[in-house]
Amino acid sequence: MGLPQRDTEHHTYGDYVTWPEDVRYELIDGIAYLIAPAPTLEHQDIAGEIFRQLANTLLEKPCRVYERAGVREYWLVHPGDRMVTIYRLGPAGYGKPDVQELAGETPVAALPEVSVRWDELVSRLPAQED
Repeated sequence: MGLPQRDTEHHTYGDYVTWPEDVRYELIDGIAYLIAPAPTLEHQDIAGEIFRQLANTLLEKPCRVYERAGVREYWLVHPGDRMVTIYRLGPAGYGKPDVQELAGETPVAALPEVSVRWDELVSRLPAQED
């Protein structure tokens, strides 16, 4: 599960500013990653709601979201299918994903006191197409 890279070279900001603007890249530690197209309204709503729920639960606790390395859980939310795919980090890397409906609550295994509640969020999404 990797992000699409421009190449395997190490780049500087000086390199970055010379690239054409028709294909956009982001530099992270000298590696150029392809930037995905602008997110949809549904994507922004889902990301904002998950962040809000996590941030509210973690308020005044020492934990902070999204460490640079060792991410214990990686969630991919599929608004059109009303599904979430969750990858959890084990001793041998990320194992087989857990796929669930966006319904009820989904506990965050890395943060036992945190669950994401889906029902209100899903009610705001556009109707599903058959």
